[in-house]
Amino acid sequence: MDKMRTMNKEVYAQLRRALAFLRNIAIDKWPWSNELQLPSLLEKLEFDLLDFYVSLEALRLSKKYKERIDKALIYFCYLHKDQMRKRGNQPYFAHILRVATKVADMLAETQNTDANKTKEYVADIIISALAHDSVEDHAVSIAGGALMSKDVVSIRSQALKVVENKFGESVRHWVSVLSKPEWEDPRNKKREYSQWVQDIWQDGDWVSTILKLSDIFDNLESTINEMESFSLEANSSSKNVHKKMQNSLKKYTVILLDFAENYDEYVSGTPLSQKGIKDYINKNLKELLSRAVSLPGLLDTEYQKIKNLIG
Repeated sequence: MDKMRTMNKEVYAQLRRALAFLRNIAIDKWPWSNELQLPSLLEKLEFDLLDFYVSLEALRLSKKYKERIDKALIYFCYLHKDQMRKRGNQPYFAHILRVATKVADMLAETQNTDANKTKEYVADIIISALAHDSVEDHAVSIAGGALMSKDVVSIRSQALKVVENKFGESVRHWVSVLSKPEWEDPRNKKREYSQWVQDIWQDGDWVSTILKLSDIFDNLESTINEMESFSLEANSSSKNVHKKMQNSLKKYTVILLDFAENYDEYVSGTPLSQKGIKDYINKNLKELLSRAVSLPGLLDTEYQKIKNLIG
């Protein structure tokens, strides 16, 4: 691959080690319903991993920080080893790889600002991207398996301490911020989720913003890909799946529309207010929303907002 040819030997070696590790998980752990799916999924995984290392290389981190990130990649991918995405035979850790890649690309856009205080700070942000769903999904495993407490808050607190011991205080903080709370009213979890995301935007921490923004970018992109390739059959199961896709499409589109409409307010006084990164984020927003607008499931007002945004 052309991207591989441009890599230095050190990064290429890291890529090959990580790929061998993830391929072993694929073969040993994933619950395949059809083994014929494995080759194409391994190929997609290789591209996702390659994209991650190419984006990482652009940040020009030292060997020490690359090794920290490698350690985190292995740890958090293995943590998600048995987990699949809600729809389709896609390993969950492919999602955390793509989110980390998006975060690395955004950080590259801030290289000429004072955003990247130190290379250690940059490494912590990448590790937090790899870890962003870990405590939310696997707190018991992180905290050490069987625990006496059944209290979610207590278990998460113990898991966050483990994350801090392994990867530092900054990673612990951002993983805590990115871990969804227990909703007060599960019947209104979509509304509470949207409010929780807005609270992250409004908090003013630009790192939390790009972490969550990258997560939502990938969730919406995955939903769009699924809907574009979905064949709606005349049975209730297919219709229910399609309805869930439409709900996800609406959920993430509405959140990104809010972010686009209030961008300057949310990022005021942060590196994300500078032209380079602002143009980069807006370009990605428009590309995703221009795909979303061609799919069923949005309200007329949302279609119109998207059309006004993308021009």
